[in-house]
Amino acid sequence: MQYSHSACQSIDYSSLTIIGFGGSAIVYGIDEATVLKEYFDETDQGIAIERRAFSRLGLHRNIVQCLGEPNNKSIILERGQPLSNVTGTKAQLEQKLQWIRAAAEGLRHIHRSGIVHADFGCTNMILVEDRVKVIDFGGCSIDGSEALAGYNWYNRRGSMCPSLETDIFAFGCAVFEILTGKPPYHELKDCLERDETVRQLYAEQRFPAVDQLPLRELMLGCWHGTLGSMDEVARCLDAACTVHQEIDSTASIITHLISKLRSCFRSTSLAVTRQLEGRIGQSNK
Repeated sequence: MQYSHSACQSIDYSSLTIIGFGGSAIVYGIDEATVLKEYFDETDQGIAIERRAFSRLGLHRNIVQCLGEPNNKSIILERGQPLSNVTGTKAQLEQKLQWIRAAAEGLRHIHRSGIVHADFGCTNMILVEDRVKVIDFGGCSIDGSEALAGYNWYNRRGSMCPSLETDIFAFGCAVFEILTGKPPYHELKDCLERDETVRQLYAEQRFPAVDQLPLRELMLGCWHGTLGSMDEVARCLDAACTVHQEIDSTASIITHLISKLRSCFRSTSLAVTRQLEGRIGQSNK
Protein backbone atom coordinates (compact mmCIF):
# COMPACT_ATOMS: atom_id res chain seq x y z
CA MET A 1 0.00 0.00 0.00
CA GLN A 2 1.42 3.39 -1.00
CA TYR A 3 1.13 6.37 1.35
CA SER A 4 1.75 10.05 0.78
CA HIS A 5 5.02 11.43 2.19
CA SER A 6 3.19 14.02 4.30
CA ALA A 7 1.06 11.31 5.93
CA CYS A 8 4.17 9.41 7.03
CA GLN A 9 6.03 12.33 8.62
CA SER A 10 6.56 12.51 12.39
CA ILE A 11 3.57 13.62 14.44
CA ASP A 12 3.53 16.78 16.55
CA TYR A 13 1.50 15.55 19.53
CA SER A 14 1.21 19.03 21.00
CA SER A 15 -1.07 19.98 18.12
CA LEU A 16 -3.39 16.99 18.46
CA THR A 17 -6.75 16.74 20.20
CA ILE A 18 -8.14 13.54 21.71
CA ILE A 19 -11.44 12.61 20.06
CA GLY A 20 -11.89 9.03 21.26
CA PHE A 21 -10.33 5.99 22.85
CA GLY A 22 -10.96 2.32 23.47
CA GLY A 23 -9.44 -0.58 25.30
CA SER A 24 -6.37 -0.79 23.11
CA ALA A 25 -5.98 2.51 21.26
CA ILE A 26 -6.57 6.25 21.37
CA VAL A 27 -7.70 8.44 18.47
CA TYR A 28 -6.39 11.97 17.97
CA GLY A 29 -7.70 14.59 15.58
CA ILE A 30 -4.92 15.87 13.33
CA ASP A 31 -7.05 18.24 11.27
CA GLU A 32 -10.54 18.33 9.79
CA ALA A 33 -9.73 15.55 7.34
CA THR A 34 -7.46 13.11 9.22
CA VAL A 35 -7.02 11.32 12.53
CA LEU A 36 -4.20 9.43 14.20
CA LYS A 37 -5.08 6.08 15.73
CA GLU A 38 -2.35 5.06 18.15
CA TYR A 39 -2.24 1.74 19.98
CA PHE A 40 -1.09 1.85 23.59
CA ASP A 41 1.39 -0.95 22.99
CA GLU A 42 3.28 -1.48 19.75
CA THR A 43 3.25 -5.24 20.45
CA ASP A 44 -0.56 -5.24 20.47
CA GLN A 45 -1.85 -7.71 17.88
CA GLY A 46 -4.48 -5.19 16.84
CA ILE A 47 -2.11 -2.88 14.98
CA ALA A 48 -0.72 -5.72 12.85
CA ILE A 49 -4.23 -7.03 12.18
CA GLU A 50 -5.54 -3.61 11.23
CA ARG A 51 -2.66 -2.92 8.87
CA ARG A 52 -3.09 -6.32 7.27
CA ALA A 53 -6.83 -5.71 6.88
CA PHE A 54 -6.28 -2.36 5.16
CA SER A 55 -3.74 -3.96 2.83
CA ARG A 56 -6.27 -6.67 1.99
CA LEU A 57 -9.23 -4.31 1.55
CA GLY A 58 -7.46 -1.77 -0.68
CA LEU A 59 -9.39 1.31 -1.76
CA HIS A 60 -13.17 1.10 -1.51
CA ARG A 61 -15.68 3.92 -1.36
CA ASN A 62 -17.31 2.50 1.78
CA ILE A 63 -14.17 1.59 3.72
CA VAL A 64 -12.23 4.24 5.64
CA GLN A 65 -8.93 4.94 3.92
CA CYS A 66 -5.62 4.36 5.68
CA LEU A 67 -3.37 7.28 4.75
CA GLY A 68 -0.13 6.43 6.49
CA GLU A 69 1.88 4.62 9.17
CA PRO A 70 3.97 7.22 11.02
CA ASN A 71 5.44 4.74 13.51
CA ASN A 72 5.21 1.14 14.74
CA LYS A 73 2.02 1.60 16.72
CA SER A 74 0.03 4.19 14.74
CA ILE A 75 -1.96 4.66 11.55
CA ILE A 76 -3.40 7.79 9.97
CA LEU A 77 -6.99 7.54 8.78
CA GLU A 78 -9.67 9.61 7.13
CA ARG A 79 -11.74 11.61 9.59
CA GLY A 80 -15.51 11.62 9.58
CA GLN A 81 -18.59 12.11 11.69
CA PRO A 82 -19.69 8.98 13.62
CA LEU A 83 -22.85 7.60 12.07
CA SER A 84 -24.18 6.84 15.55
CA ASN A 85 -24.22 10.61 16.17
CA VAL A 86 -26.67 11.28 13.35
CA THR A 87 -28.99 8.27 13.37
CA GLY A 88 -31.19 10.06 15.91
CA THR A 89 -31.59 13.14 13.71
CA LYS A 90 -34.61 13.81 11.54
CA ALA A 91 -32.96 12.60 8.34
CA GLN A 92 -35.29 11.82 5.46
CA LEU A 93 -36.03 8.16 4.72
CA GLU A 94 -34.29 8.43 1.35
CA GLN A 95 -31.11 9.58 3.11
CA LYS A 96 -31.33 6.71 5.59
CA LEU A 97 -31.75 4.20 2.76
CA GLN A 98 -28.61 5.59 1.13
CA TRP A 99 -26.69 5.10 4.39
CA ILE A 100 -27.95 1.54 4.66
CA ARG A 101 -27.02 0.69 1.08
CA ALA A 102 -23.53 2.14 1.57
CA ALA A 103 -23.08 0.15 4.80
CA ALA A 104 -24.16 -3.00 2.99
CA GLU A 105 -21.65 -2.40 0.20
CA GLY A 106 -18.89 -1.84 2.74
CA LEU A 107 -19.65 -5.02 4.66
CA ARG A 108 -20.04 -7.02 1.45
CA HIS A 109 -16.56 -5.92 0.35
CA ILE A 110 -15.18 -6.86 3.76
CA HIS A 111 -16.65 -10.36 3.54
CA ARG A 112 -15.54 -10.83 -0.06
CA SER A 113 -12.02 -9.99 1.12
CA GLY A 114 -12.01 -12.89 3.56
CA ILE A 115 -12.58 -10.70 6.61
CA VAL A 116 -15.15 -10.85 9.41
CA HIS A 117 -15.43 -7.41 11.00
CA ALA A 118 -16.54 -8.82 14.38
CA ASP A 119 -17.69 -5.42 15.72
CA PHE A 120 -19.94 -4.10 12.97
CA GLY A 121 -22.42 -1.39 13.89
CA CYS A 122 -23.24 2.31 13.71
CA THR A 123 -20.52 3.06 16.26
CA ASN A 124 -17.98 1.73 13.74
CA MET A 125 -19.18 3.68 10.72
CA ILE A 126 -18.47 7.30 9.86
CA LEU A 127 -19.72 9.83 7.34
CA VAL A 128 -16.98 11.24 5.14
CA GLU A 129 -18.44 13.93 2.86
CA ASP A 130 -21.89 12.34 3.37
CA ARG A 131 -20.59 8.89 2.41
CA VAL A 132 -20.78 6.02 4.90
CA LYS A 133 -17.47 4.24 5.56
CA VAL A 134 -16.74 1.29 7.85
CA ILE A 135 -13.93 1.75 10.39
CA ASP A 136 -12.02 -0.15 13.12
CA PHE A 137 -10.45 -3.39 11.92
CA GLY A 138 -8.14 -3.98 14.86
CA GLY A 139 -10.16 -6.91 16.17
CA CYS A 140 -11.32 -8.47 12.91
CA SER A 141 -10.88 -12.05 11.74
CA ILE A 142 -8.86 -12.57 8.56
CA ASP A 143 -9.11 -15.86 6.69
CA GLY A 144 -10.69 -17.57 9.68
CA SER A 145 -8.25 -16.36 12.34
CA GLU A 146 -9.61 -15.76 15.83
CA ALA A 147 -11.30 -12.37 16.16
CA LEU A 148 -10.10 -10.15 18.99
CA ALA A 149 -13.20 -7.98 18.96
CA GLY A 150 -16.82 -8.61 19.88
CA TYR A 151 -20.18 -6.95 19.39
CA ASN A 152 -22.22 -4.70 21.65
CA TRP A 153 -24.88 -6.02 24.04
CA TYR A 154 -27.66 -5.11 21.61
CA ASN A 155 -26.24 -6.65 18.42
CA ARG A 156 -24.52 -9.80 19.69
CA ARG A 157 -25.81 -13.13 18.37
CA GLY A 158 -25.76 -15.13 21.57
CA SER A 159 -22.44 -16.75 22.46
CA MET A 160 -21.47 -17.46 18.87
CA CYS A 161 -17.92 -16.66 17.82
CA PRO A 162 -17.69 -13.80 15.29
CA SER A 163 -18.51 -15.05 11.80
CA LEU A 164 -20.14 -13.94 8.57
CA GLU A 165 -23.47 -14.85 10.17
CA THR A 166 -22.90 -12.72 13.28
CA ASP A 167 -21.76 -9.79 11.11
CA ILE A 168 -25.00 -10.07 9.12
CA PHE A 169 -27.00 -10.24 12.36
CA ALA A 170 -25.26 -7.04 13.49
CA PHE A 171 -26.01 -5.46 10.12
CA GLY A 172 -29.73 -6.04 10.73
CA CYS A 173 -29.34 -4.27 14.07
CA ALA A 174 -27.58 -1.36 12.35
CA VAL A 175 -30.45 -1.06 9.87
CA PHE A 176 -32.88 -0.90 12.79
CA GLU A 177 -30.80 1.81 14.46
CA ILE A 178 -30.51 3.90 11.30
CA LEU A 179 -34.27 3.73 10.70
CA THR A 180 -35.41 4.36 14.27
CA GLY A 181 -32.53 6.40 15.69
CA LYS A 182 -31.97 3.90 18.52
CA PRO A 183 -30.40 0.43 18.75
CA PRO A 184 -32.51 -2.68 19.34
CA TYR A 185 -33.90 -2.96 22.86
CA HIS A 186 -32.54 0.49 23.70
CA GLU A 187 -35.10 0.67 26.50
CA LEU A 188 -33.01 -1.90 28.39
CA LYS A 189 -29.73 0.05 28.25
CA ASP A 190 -29.84 0.97 31.96
CA CYS A 191 -30.96 -2.49 33.09
CA LEU A 192 -28.36 -4.30 35.20
CA GLU A 193 -29.20 -7.59 33.50
CA ARG A 194 -29.43 -6.17 29.99
CA ASP A 195 -26.75 -8.43 28.45
CA GLU A 196 -28.35 -11.63 29.67
CA THR A 197 -31.89 -10.36 29.03
CA VAL A 198 -31.19 -9.45 25.41
CA ARG A 199 -29.18 -12.64 24.86
CA GLN A 200 -32.19 -14.66 26.04
CA LEU A 201 -34.61 -12.68 23.88
CA TYR A 202 -32.49 -13.32 20.79
CA ALA A 203 -32.11 -17.00 21.70
CA GLU A 204 -35.92 -17.23 21.78
CA GLN A 205 -36.11 -15.51 18.37
CA ARG A 206 -37.80 -12.50 19.93
CA PHE A 207 -36.71 -9.39 18.11
CA PRO A 208 -37.77 -5.73 18.22
CA ALA A 209 -41.08 -4.86 16.57
CA VAL A 210 -40.49 -3.94 12.93
CA ASP A 211 -43.95 -4.37 11.40
CA GLN A 212 -44.35 -0.63 10.86
CA LEU A 213 -40.83 -0.04 9.54
CA PRO A 214 -39.43 -0.08 6.02
CA LEU A 215 -37.07 -3.00 5.25
CA ARG A 216 -38.96 -5.27 7.65
CA GLU A 217 -38.14 -8.43 5.70
CA LEU A 218 -34.48 -7.45 5.43
CA MET A 219 -34.03 -7.01 9.18
CA LEU A 220 -35.88 -10.23 10.00
CA GLY A 221 -33.83 -12.08 7.38
CA CYS A 222 -30.60 -10.88 9.02
CA TRP A 223 -31.83 -11.80 12.49
CA HIS A 224 -33.33 -15.20 11.64
CA GLY A 225 -30.37 -16.18 9.48
CA THR A 226 -32.38 -16.66 6.27
CA LEU A 227 -30.09 -14.18 4.49
CA GLY A 228 -26.89 -16.17 4.40
CA SER A 229 -24.52 -13.72 2.75
CA MET A 230 -24.12 -10.02 2.15
CA ASP A 231 -24.79 -10.70 -1.54
CA GLU A 232 -28.25 -11.94 -0.53
CA VAL A 233 -28.66 -8.96 1.80
CA ALA A 234 -27.74 -6.58 -1.03
CA ARG A 235 -30.24 -8.19 -3.41
CA CYS A 236 -32.99 -8.01 -0.77
CA LEU A 237 -32.11 -4.38 -0.10
CA ASP A 238 -32.12 -3.48 -3.80
CA ALA A 239 -35.54 -5.09 -4.22
CA ALA A 240 -36.94 -3.26 -1.19
CA CYS A 241 -35.52 0.09 -2.34
CA THR A 242 -36.99 -0.44 -5.81
CA VAL A 243 -40.43 -1.00 -4.28
CA HIS A 244 -39.95 2.11 -2.14
CA GLN A 245 -39.08 4.17 -5.23
CA GLU A 246 -42.10 2.80 -7.08
CA ILE A 247 -44.36 3.65 -4.14
CA ASP A 248 -42.86 7.14 -4.00
CA SER A 249 -43.39 7.53 -7.74
CA THR A 250 -46.99 6.32 -7.49
CA ALA A 251 -47.62 8.60 -4.51
CA SER A 252 -46.17 11.52 -6.48
CA ILE A 253 -48.46 10.77 -9.43
CA ILE A 254 -51.49 10.49 -7.14
CA THR A 255 -50.57 13.75 -5.42
CA HIS A 256 -50.24 15.44 -8.82
CA LEU A 257 -53.64 14.08 -9.96
CA ILE A 258 -55.29 15.23 -6.74
CA SER A 259 -53.81 18.69 -7.23
CA LYS A 260 -55.12 18.75 -10.82
CA LEU A 261 -58.57 17.62 -9.70
CA ARG A 262 -58.67 20.29 -7.02
CA SER A 263 -57.62 22.89 -9.55
CA CYS A 264 -60.30 21.72 -11.98
CA PHE A 265 -62.87 21.68 -9.19
CA ARG A 266 -61.97 25.24 -8.21
CA SER A 267 -62.19 26.34 -11.86
CA THR A 268 -65.54 24.59 -12.31
CA SER A 269 -66.88 26.02 -9.06
CA LEU A 270 -65.80 29.51 -10.10
CA ALA A 271 -67.50 29.16 -13.49
CA VAL A 272 -70.74 27.87 -11.91
CA THR A 273 -70.65 30.71 -9.37
CA ARG A 274 -70.27 33.28 -12.13
CA GLN A 275 -73.16 31.75 -14.08
CA LEU A 276 -75.39 31.87 -11.01
CA GLU A 277 -74.37 35.46 -10.30
CA GLY A 278 -75.19 36.34 -13.92
CA ARG A 279 -78.63 34.74 -13.71
CA ILE A 280 -79.37 36.45 -10.41
CA GLY A 281 -78.33 39.77 -11.90
CA GLN A 282 -80.62 39.26 -14.90
CA SER A 283 -83.61 38.30 -12.70
CA ASN A 284 -83.19 41.47 -10.64
CA LYS A 285 -83.51 43.74 -13.67
